[in-house]
Amino acid sequence: MIAVTRLPAAATLRSSAGQLLPVLILLAALTVVASAWSPAWTNHGAYDAVMCETTPFWWPHDRKMYLLESICRGPANPGWKTKYGYYWGHEEQWNATYTNHSYFRIRDLASGDVVANISSSIGFGFGSAFVDYDSGTLHIFGTPKDRDTDTPRPYGPPPYSGCRSNDMYDPSRRCGGVWVFSTKDLSGWRRLQTDVQWSGANVGVGRVYADNNRHSPRPSNLPPHKYIMATESGSYWAVNNNADGSDLSTGWSTLEPARARGGSKACPSVRYLPSDDYYYTVSGGDTVDIMRSRDLLQWERSSGNMSPFIQASAGDVQTASGIMSSAATNLVNGHANLSFPFRAKW
Repeated sequence: MIAVTRLPAAATLRSSAGQLLPVLILLAALTVVASAWSPAWTNHGAYDAVMCETTPFWWPHDRKMYLLESICRGPANPGWKTKYGYYWGHEEQWNATYTNHSYFRIRDLASGDVVANISSSIGFGFGSAFVDYDSGTLHIFGTPKDRDTDTPRPYGPPPYSGCRSNDMYDPSRRCGGVWVFSTKDLSGWRRLQTDVQWSGANVGVGRVYADNNRHSPRPSNLPPHKYIMATESGSYWAVNNNADGSDLSTGWSTLEPARARGGSKACPSVRYLPSDDYYYTVSGGDTVDIMRSRDLLQWERSSGNMSPFIQASAGDVQTASGIMSSAATNLVNGHANLSFPFRAKW
């Protein structure tokens, strides 16, 4: 289930974003503290069930909102070993190439129409979308981890064997690293392996505005950068200072834990706000936290009613029909009551 939320203007991270990373015996002090900072949000309900990681994004070419959806297991292989069941609208029901594989797709937020199933993403998982508005390019970052089965991907790469997730320093144990799928029109896609060798689950990428827009000096532990990548659980951060944001497959520098670490849980999203010089992360699973930092080492977690930032509530069984016109129909067709037997009826 995806809950659609809106942040207040002070934290509405519109078309900007930012992020970073750190191993020595002596590590810089990492702290996460709670404070009076308590951002607000509104639960607009759910629009479908059951897909995996999803990113809403604004597309400048037609000035519309879209969704990147990571589709996991479908009805052809219903043994999804979690309480969430399988996704009713998996493309395998219409195209056998997708059978028993996870993949990425693009959906129109208002109408609910699927506008692109990305065939080159078959067998990939943990998708996260980032739009570079300077170049008008959508980038989807993901890893070659099939969320369905371990059968060979129809368009490669071949399965990785003997690898260990999150190993940054032993090339023989890496699991394929981070890949990027890029487009300027939502129809033609370029798939490239990045130079980030982290091979865990989710990553999130954001834009960092020029240093002359900062209200305070750039922290000394961080190199100059225009783009930032957070990894699952804050294990590592990477930065990129490319002048051209249309190709984010190269130019990444992975930071040692002594320079940047922490600040995220599962499924991180990262944004940088030049108005206050903070990097913001939103991350988590059944509960979601929002944290912020000015140096990617000293982290502040929201408090009060916003700690955790998002958690299960009665609003989760509402439908977001005011945002996606097909939300109610999608929930009915998705047999959501079967997918979520532990929740109240839709």
